[in-house]
Amino acid sequence: MTDEPPYCAIYIDHRGPTETIEDLVAGLLGVRATYAGITTDQLNIVVDHGDSYPPIEERDYSRWINWKYRLEVVSTSDDADEATVAEPIKALLEKLNDAGIKAVPACDFEELLSPWNLTNAQN
Repeated sequence: MTDEPPYCAIYIDHRGPTETIEDLVAGLLGVRATYAGITTDQLNIVVDHGDSYPPIEERDYSRWINWKYRLEVVSTSDDADEATVAEPIKALLEKLNDAGIKAVPACDFEELLSPWNLTNAQN
């Protein structure tokens, strides 16, 4: 059995095209989005645009689980622990909040993402 690096999904309340959210997240992190996703020194991020969800016009956006976009976030290091990965994820959540974008993390180490694990989930 191999250990996987810590994983976190971040649900994003954004209704524009996928490229817009990719460019926004990459810009907030000071990098460029590529066809492979968004990569920083600490994180690999892929934007999942929820093709399997109901059409955008039919979604109940009052619940974060129905938001169109999900950032699939893993560490760039195979041996990173949850506490190490939590720090750059917290920084990303703060940047998203500062940009006016609601974001809710969903991962096994949510308690390490405080206050961002609670604040946006209540919005």
